[in-house]
Amino acid sequence: LSYRSLEISNSSPMPQPSASTTGISLSHKVKELSQTASLIDSDDFSAVVNLLHNANLVLIAGVGNSINMGVNAAFKLSQVGVRAFCPSTTEAMVSVATNLKENDVLLVISTSGYSKRLVNIFDSAEDSNTPIIMITDNPDTPLAKRATHIIRAISRDQAITGTEIAFSHSSINFVIELLFLFLTSCWDDPVEFNRIISKNLMGDKQYS
Repeated sequence: LSYRSLEISNSSPMPQPSASTTGISLSHKVKELSQTASLIDSDDFSAVVNLLHNANLVLIAGVGNSINMGVNAAFKLSQVGVRAFCPSTTEAMVSVATNLKENDVLLVISTSGYSKRLVNIFDSAEDSNTPIIMITDNPDTPLAKRATHIIRAISRDQAITGTEIAFSHSSINFVIELLFLFLTSCWDDPVEFNRIISKNLMGDKQYS
């Protein structure tokens, strides 16, 4: 059963959410997150966290809706002391990628794992021996196979809508939040870590 089964016409009222359709969506979301969590390899994930923690710069790249998730990831990583940056356009990402160094990290977010516009970014990262971390639902694409580390983020959008439309980033956001949580444990100096957290998270409360 998918939302495509809800017929909408000009002569009929807009269908209202029901316990059944809401439950179907919730069930798919729970499966997404459960499957994503089950596919995380602890050693590989620890290596990813270590790369991010020690990176001079983390360039976050994506296409289309993935850019919004990249901005969110950059914000969260910055909160825990990682120098992360997600340009607002793929063209700007291509430009920044040409300046990547070996001690930087390229973090790519792409549910499908397919995008010609990401090829030049991968090329630049490989030219500079920059590690590539990819968050994707498709680890078998040519781009994904070029990544140093892959984190699976399961998507069940097609099962929900019955179409090829990708609308949800629940599992990607889950991965980003896991990275955030693990990065909080990387600080040997709790005083310095609390100073950074207070500076990034508590500043606005002074004016509330």
